[in-house]
Amino acid sequence: MFAVYQFVDDFLIRPIAAGYGWITPGPVKKGVRNAFRNLDSPVVFANDLLQFQPGDAAVTLGRFILNSTAGGLGFFDVAARAGLPGHPADFDQTLNFYHVPSGPYMILPVLGPGTVRHNLARIVDGFADPMNWSNEVDSSIKIGRTVGYMISTRENLIEPLDALRKDSLDWYATFRATYYQDRAVVLRKGATAPDAAQNDAFDAAQ
Repeated sequence: MFAVYQFVDDFLIRPIAAGYGWITPGPVKKGVRNAFRNLDSPVVFANDLLQFQPGDAAVTLGRFILNSTAGGLGFFDVAARAGLPGHPADFDQTLNFYHVPSGPYMILPVLGPGTVRHNLARIVDGFADPMNWSNEVDSSIKIGRTVGYMISTRENLIEPLDALRKDSLDWYATFRATYYQDRAVVLRKGATAPDAAQNDAFDAAQ
């Protein structure tokens, strides 16, 4: 399955993403990524509440209102400049909060790496997104958003993934390790991992 995923990425997704990156100015690409993150705000907000994080939910709501208005529908992240930085929150994070096991690692064509829990969470988040279940939004817009998000995300990862692949002795193992490292950051809501001193202090407190 990894070979299938890599084939699709090498000959379809990456070339399209590279073309998008070549013709699109940097500030526009950043604005597009900001806009996609802003559209994810309802799902982030719902997961903040499910995790009993009212403070994070309030920040998410404030960011959505500010960026959707003063930020030109999210193209400019004015909320971050106003002291409301964003944070990740998805249903995989929520299930982890309730100690649901992640299950085995797997690769799916186009979607890429994930665990059983993560892939099920992607489905739940998709259904929870108001844009996806609203009858007021045309299906072509929904598909365009999904494809646009995928291309924008892949374009932003071209250089780091190419560098990893070039220097890797075992690309599959490196790819899997990178996925787990990335998800670990998301599961901590973007917080960095505690260092040894912090762990020792925590153990002493216990």
